[in-house]
Amino acid sequence: MLEIAPVENHSFNEVQELLDYCDQEKRNIVYEDVSKFNGSHFEDDCRIGDLRFNENGMQSFLQRLGGGSGLYDTLKNINRPGLATQVVNDLMGTETARESFGKSRFVIDAYNGNVIGMVGLRYSPLHNFDVVNNIMKDRDLVFDKALVSNTRLSLHFLDSVHGMELNSHGLDGKDTIKFGTRILNDLIGRTAIRGSVCTERTLCTNGMVHVSDMGSIRQIHVGDNQRITDRFGEIIELCKNEYEVI
Repeated sequence: MLEIAPVENHSFNEVQELLDYCDQEKRNIVYEDVSKFNGSHFEDDCRIGDLRFNENGMQSFLQRLGGGSGLYDTLKNINRPGLATQVVNDLMGTETARESFGKSRFVIDAYNGNVIGMVGLRYSPLHNFDVVNNIMKDRDLVFDKALVSNTRLSLHFLDSVHGMELNSHGLDGKDTIKFGTRILNDLIGRTAIRGSVCTERTLCTNGMVHVSDMGSIRQIHVGDNQRITDRFGEIIELCKNEYEVI
């Protein structure tokens, strides 16, 4: 049976709390070539050397072993100590696994020694701390909320300048729609840097946010860091250009 750490979710309603969290995250995340672990074996259903795995890290590991989509659930649910160790080590000895590992890096949370994902050698991260900082440079955008799950950032900002006012149909107060931007990013290869336009109706009692895919813009994590950062700025502008469409 696999012995793995759970994935933690963190929600934020204050931008400084988000920045503090992402700053520490940037300090903790390191990328290590899997080739450095040549000769190592999976042990005790949980680790390679001193490294353990969380849920996303183990799923990525098994996928790169060529174990198929169902292997993780199988090993997680079979309560027989040592079985996962045997299966994983057998897979690590295959030619498919050796070839895959030669092109891969572990994404490691150095604070707790957990492997939280795996990426290719060409993967170039844009850290969540830099994403938030870059958006804050735009004075028209005001932080709304954010969620971080195993480095996967879902970030919402609202535009303080652009919006619409609708007929209130006799309701008290103004019926307004705010325009905003939603940014997705992560550090373990699950998603590209992605931007989309969102709208929020302020009189809507359930707080529903409508996301429009018309403004969906993306940039994969490949290339030099400056180019990726510049492209991120372009994504924000392209999202704003979609306000007129909305």
